[in-house]
Order: sequence, then C-alpha cells, then structure tokens
Amino acid sequence: MKRAIVFILCGIFFYSFYSRAETIIETDSLALKIDAVFKEWDAPHSPGGAIAIVKDSELIFIKGYGCADLEHSVGVTPSTKFYMASISKQFVGYCVAGLIHDGKLTLNDDLRKYIPETPSFQRTIKVGDLVYQKSGLRDLYGLLPLTGFHLNGHVANADVLKIFSKQEGLNFLPGDEWEYSNTNYLLLAEIIKRITGESVKNWAEKVIFGPLNMKSTFFVDSIETLIPGRANSYHQNKDGSFSNDPFLDVTVGHTGLYSTAEDMAKWQTPQPRMGRTFAFLAAHGVQYPQPGPGQDNERGRAGGKIHDPSAPFAGAALL
Repeated sequence: MKRAIVFILCGIFFYSFYSRAETIIETDSLALKIDAVFKEWDAPHSPGGAIAIVKDSELIFIKGYGCADLEHSVGVTPSTKFYMASISKQFVGYCVAGLIHDGKLTLNDDLRKYIPETPSFQRTIKVGDLVYQKSGLRDLYGLLPLTGFHLNGHVANADVLKIFSKQEGLNFLPGDEWEYSNTNYLLLAEIIKRITGESVKNWAEKVIFGPLNMKSTFFVDSIETLIPGRANSYHQNKDGSFSNDPFLDVTVGHTGLYSTAEDMAKWQTPQPRMGRTFAFLAAHGVQYPQPGPGQDNERGRAGGKIHDPSAPFAGAALL
C-alpha cells in the first residue's frame, strides 16, 4: 500500500517568508496545491514553516515558507532549524528501545532502580508506565508554576527532578489509566543518562543522528547554546503584528529537540539497522501503544498525530 508521510514544521510561534527555497516536486500540480495551502504565510512580514513529503520512502517535496527571523528578514528554507517540542519524545523512545535491545533495561524495571530518589507511591512505577504514559505522574508544566517557576522563565531538567522527588501523590495508580504527562519522558531521558553515562543529547547523536547523517538535529540542554539558522519564536498581537516570544525552557526528553525538514525526511525513511531493533522488540512483546477510548485527542498525540508504526520508531514513542 502506498503511503505518504508529511512533516510540517511550523506553528503559531514560527513564521516568515521568501519563496526561494529548494523544491523537489513529483508534479507541478502537487507544488501548486501545497503553495496554495501556505499562501497566507507567503509574506516577508509573517512567520512561516517548512514542509517535507516522503512517499514510498522517497522525498518528493520539500520547501520553506515565510520568515524564520522577522528582524533580519531571513526566510525559512528546508534547512531552517525548528524547535520540535513533543516530537522529541519519539527519539527518546527509540533510545530506550535500543537499551532494551541491548539488555540494559526492561519495561518491567522499577523506576527506583535508575532514579532512587523517586518517592514511595502506593504502587511501583515501572519503566513501561513512563513509556506508555500510564505512570500517573503529574505533568511538570502543571507543577512548575506551583513552586514559583514562571513557564516563560529559565528551567532545566535538574529543576524538575527536585520537584519530582518531593511529590507525595499521583493522579492515579500506575498502570490503571492513561494520561499524557511530559514528566514521563523527562524521566526517561534521565534513565538514559544514568545507564549510559551520557546526556540524552550525546546519546541520541551517537545512536540516531550520527548514523542517519541528521547533521542539523540535536537536543539543546543549555540556554547558552548557539543555534545558527534557527526559526525564532513569536506571538501574534491583537492588531495582527508579531512580537518576540523568547523560549527559555531547556528541559529535554519530552521536548528540547531542534531539527529541519531535511533531517526529518531522513528519519521517515526506513533504515535496516533500526528495523532490526523494532523486530527484536516485537518478538519480546513490545507493542505499539494506542490511546484508549476517548483518548484519541491532542493530549494523546505528539506533534498532533499518532505516528505511523511503519515509520522509524514511532513505536514505543508513545506519544
């Protein structure tokens, strides 16, 4: 069955334009239809986005629309670096899958085996509960404001871990229900760090981005990191103009990834080496999760969509 995987990197925070981006097209008709969809962003005063379409494992369309930097009139191209938000989770999921493949951990492991500062709750939280969003842990973005953190302020993983270690309750007993929580994937990133001795930034580069030649994809865990060619963040004012919307959150695991349309197209092309990992997981009972009844909504999606299981580690990505 033929299928097309469409990756759109854009959003309310990313805009801009000058239509001089490189384009690979299957037909002139396809290009015209896509241009029409992005027409409203085709302006030098508007933030924009980038789109890549992979069909039958081949890149058939890639183009940038709008401005990546409104102050310097820099247009979006296929190589513009975007903040990927929750799409980051599938890469952490793949790193976890690789550690399972290598016998470094299992989905049934007690979270306290790797993060001993985990509070004693009414029931043990397993690694699989984090992966499949069934831990009952409260979302970090709900907890941070309660402790005095401003969500537009500087926050890192260490700040969240301190708050996590002081939690006294859960939203539900682990395994009983499903609820999207960013805390789960921040903790998975911490598990990766404690098992490998490397940050998730370095580990993902070693096992994913390096092998796939995704040279413009990386986690950012420091506010001081320079990111040449990135799309800046903006918010739209009531009069239609735009203002800067600086983003100082450098937590990683559940988020923190930067990438490009070019690199995401590479990720959507099946890789034999990764396929072996997926086959191993399937043989050991690791299933591709699906939201339960009434959970097929934005809270159960990463990047707005449940990922295609045939794509490289959409699997326990979870999302």
